[in-house]
Amino acid sequence: MKKQIIFILIFLLIFQLNIFAYSSGRINIEGINITINPSLSSSKVETLFKNDYITILDSSNGFYKIKAPSGRTGWLDSYFVNVDPPKYFINTCGANANLRMSPTTNSKIIGQVKDGEKVKYIDTFHSWYIVDYKGMEAFVASWLGDVVSDGSHNVLFLDEVINIRNSPSLNSEIIGQGYKYQDYKYFGEEYGWFKLGLENGIYGYAAGWLMSLNNNFYIDNILSFKTTTDNLRLRSGPSLDDDIITVMQKGTEVRVIAEKDNWNKVVTWDGYVGYSHNDFLKDVLPLTGKKIVLNPGHGGKDPGAISSTGKQEKNVNLTVALMVRDILNELGAEVIMTRDSDIYINRVDRAKLADRLGADIMFSIHHNSLNNSNYFGMSTYYDTKGNKNGKESSKLAESVYDSVVGINSIYRDGIYDRNFEVLRSTNVPAALIEIGFMSNIWEEKNIHNHSFQQEVSRQIAFGILDYFKQN
Repeated sequence: MKKQIIFILIFLLIFQLNIFAYSSGRINIEGINITINPSLSSSKVETLFKNDYITILDSSNGFYKIKAPSGRTGWLDSYFVNVDPPKYFINTCGANANLRMSPTTNSKIIGQVKDGEKVKYIDTFHSWYIVDYKGMEAFVASWLGDVVSDGSHNVLFLDEVINIRNSPSLNSEIIGQGYKYQDYKYFGEEYGWFKLGLENGIYGYAAGWLMSLNNNFYIDNILSFKTTTDNLRLRSGPSLDDDIITVMQKGTEVRVIAEKDNWNKVVTWDGYVGYSHNDFLKDVLPLTGKKIVLNPGHGGKDPGAISSTGKQEKNVNLTVALMVRDILNELGAEVIMTRDSDIYINRVDRAKLADRLGADIMFSIHHNSLNNSNYFGMSTYYDTKGNKNGKESSKLAESVYDSVVGINSIYRDGIYDRNFEVLRSTNVPAALIEIGFMSNIWEEKNIHNHSFQQEVSRQIAFGILDYFKQN
């Protein structure tokens, strides 16, 4: 245990020293306040939410000065920021790669990247890379090149005994193994796999969803507690001498992220960070009293999408839905499945089940497919045309999207308002996820990997939790 603690401290130091090689990051928790000064007791500027993009401007005493999406600046505990390593798109197609105004081959060409040339990578959307071109965002087709980095950023393994392979595929040769909290140099990513620097100039690949690009790898393991007394003071440090940040009433739910000298460092759901003595907190199941209908898409005579390897969507939908059900049950929710075996139920009957049961929400789980095998990514859907709770449905779709897209190896394909039958035929807030494309060769392999399914299921459940707590 001592060795593990020493390693983590060394990694954190290295990470802090390297921070100014990078300038961008994302918020990794739902609902967190930025403040005027680098102090927990400083006045609130505004509240940020999971997966918001920010620009890092400065650092002081464990805080980052950041520029929010609104353009306002403030300070934030660095624990709540996932820092992006330097990434570049490199053209490998053998010809000039067109840069376009939007992610479609029909959009206007605004520039080109020469073969072998690199430009700064920003993000991936709708199977296109977003890159920096003369200070503005441009789109280049992902099939024209790769995402690379310079090896200045370390990544950590999050599980024991993770296979390192000679190419980015579950079918490739295993050339080594990594262990929990071991770090490797990050040199880019392909097909959701991280390219790692090994010994003697050799590169290997490991599944991105099993790795962390940041020092805050416990952020998804925070626990929920309730305050047990009225007028409980949230303080800026672990003592009665520290400043009072806010006062919490009995029953206020908080998230505990650390403990020090019988004091818990907590985050309230309205974004305040501070310390409360653990004598005044009790653990709680945060989804107690919530009734959720989970709908694994297709089933029985309806297989859904069929991959090139013959795998049927209906089966992986059910596998993931059962995992999500178990996690939601652990969080205290009552979960009703529209199906828990390979049977056919029409979409209207599934939707009406949520109404009959008086469910709080309905959530459907699917996997995508297209004739074009180049496309990949995760998307969520809601309906405002037929669903009477369209506004709430959009919030649910956004919460789950922002949670799942935080997984390394999951790429953004958008949040869409669509008049799908299963969404419009119920009156409760309803959303649907397409986790990935079974028609894409590499994404289809990831989709059927057990550890990938586990991580996706966790983040779907956390996204549902975020939805309830921010409403």
